[in-house]
Amino acid sequence: MNLQNLMKQAQSMQNNLMKAKKEIDSKEFIGKSELVEVTVYGNKKIKSIKINEDASLEKDDLEILEDMITLAVNGIKLYSQIMEDRRKDNIKLQILRHTIFSILMLAILVIAAFIETYISGNLSNFFVKFY
Repeated sequence: MNLQNLMKQAQSMQNNLMKAKKEIDSKEFIGKSELVEVTVYGNKKIKSIKINEDASLEKDDLEILEDMITLAVNGIKLYSQIMEDRRKDNIKLQILRHTIFSILMLAILVIAAFIETYISGNLSNFFVKFY
């Protein structure tokens, strides 16, 4: 098997994984207990929360409570995603700082090497003239 075939297989596998992820992300999953039913998409976003009417709350209060819980849980997930993105950006910034520092140190070492070469060359010329 050559490298080109391996690359095609890898690309095909990646495409299949992307299709499977899209299918799972759009699929709905339902979890139930005696009083609560939660519907979640495959991407873990909550679609709805239903509280059993036997929970001794009025229908309007149930709908408001369901919406508020859904918004709160999805808000937590959004906040978590924002914090993860910030952490990734912070890591990228640290890598950039380290890279810039390394480049500066390399430039200083190169300049020092040129200065040393220049000085040692001049010193040898100086000693050659007098001896």
